[in-house]
Formats: sequence, C-alpha cells, structure tokens
Amino acid sequence: MELLLIEKLVLGYMLRHLCKLDEEIDNGQLEYLGVLYFKYNFSSEHINDDHLNDLDKVRMIIKNLNIERKRELISIIGEFMTLRKKEVNIKQINLAMMFINLLEGNKIAVIIDKGEVLSTIQDLQNIPWKSENIRRKAGISTWKQSVFYPEKGMVGEIIDSFQNPIFNFRVYILLIYNEYYVPISEKGIRIFE
Repeated sequence: MELLLIEKLVLGYMLRHLCKLDEEIDNGQLEYLGVLYFKYNFSSEHINDDHLNDLDKVRMIIKNLNIERKRELISIIGEFMTLRKKEVNIKQINLAMMFINLLEGNKIAVIIDKGEVLSTIQDLQNIPWKSENIRRKAGISTWKQSVFYPEKGMVGEIIDSFQNPIFNFRVYILLIYNEYYVPISEKGIRIFE
C-alpha cells in the first residue's frame, strides 16, 4: 500500500516524538526506518517536517482516514516498537500506545496530576462499577503486587466514567499498559478524543 503524503506526515509526527524519548535512536528502530523508505518511500524528511506539529491537528487528520489506512499506520508503529534492540523504554511504549489508541478511535487520556488518582475508591460502596473484576483491580491494593503506581504523563484508554455519588465530580477509569485500571478524577487527566 502506498502512503499518501498526509499519512507520511502523520507517521513522521509519531515517529519523531517516539524517537525523541531516547538519547539516541535505537539501532533496530533505525534499521526499520530504512525499511520504511523502501516500502513506502518514507524518508527522514517526513520525520523532520514540522508542518504537522500539533497533536490536535494529527487527531483531526486521523479522524478522516479510512480503517485500512489506520490499520497500516498501527502496524508500522507496532513493528517500530517490536524491533527495538535496547532495553524497554516505558515512556516510548506509553506514547506508542497513545498513538495506537488514537488510530483505533479509542478515547484516551494522559495523567496530568497524579494527586487526583483515587487509589482507594474500590473500597467505597455505591460506586457504579462496570464490572466486579474492574473494581477489584482498580486500586492500590492490586497495584502494590506489581510495584505499579500511576504517574504524571502515563497514558491510558478510557474504559468507563461515572459521577462520584459521594463527591460531585466525574471519575474516569483508565486502562494503562493494558493491565492496570486507574480511577482518577476529571481534574487529573487531559482527554484526547
């Protein structure tokens, strides 16, 4: 499949930001950029092009792409991440997941204030949980088993939201790393739709 110029610019935006999270680009990922050149005529010019320098613009372009085009970009981002030869860069994985979620059309959010995480809400009664399984996993007692705690900058898919019946604010449940359920108040996140 040939990528259109606008798709190359979206891909360039994503890869530029993924590469910035390392002091120097990973050799496996660098080799993959060469593959992209031959497969899609995608070059470093597309990565360095700053015409597309705003996530909101990227989001608007993605909305207009058809499913086949979105899947191709998801595949490229996925391959780029799996070909990494250095040890795992959690920030890079987190950002790649955010891009993939954007391409899939999921609502995602980034934590902007970890103080708004509701780490013990799972123990409260009268909370309208989507499922008992989510309720059990959405709190510090479960996170401690994996040495996990939500941090500023982490990105997750919004899987549920509800009005807190005790306090008057909206609670969002984020799925982070496809493993951890994180309840957080609306003031603690920035939503990307």
